[in-house]
Amino acid sequence: MVKSKSAIESQKRMEELVRDTVYRLNERFPLREVYVFGSRARGDYKDTSDIDLIFVVDGMKDVGIIERMEAISPFIKGDVDFVVISPEEKEGHKLMKGARKVWGRGEGFLGLPVDRSD
Repeated sequence: MVKSKSAIESQKRMEELVRDTVYRLNERFPLREVYVFGSRARGDYKDTSDIDLIFVVDGMKDVGIIERMEAISPFIKGDVDFVVISPEEKEGHKLMKGARKVWGRGEGFLGLPVDRSD
């Protein structure tokens, strides 16, 4: 499936948004990995689609869901939905199915998929 020019431009804007978000979070939290899920991961996004991210953060295992969201949300800008999990919770987490890694500690930014053929 070939994406329209506006959808590809939207994906590029989202990529910049993810880079900025990861930079802000990595300065303040022990960020381990970031994954994209939903339409942007599947490649069936539209130019108006938001981006769904999973932040894998060390030390979150014993932190409640609300506290996690409250800690991270001040650093999220733009049209981003997100979930914060610990490395221990990653295995078997329902949102990890079909998720694509976009950043890893020691790996850097891996980029976002552009379309289904990516």
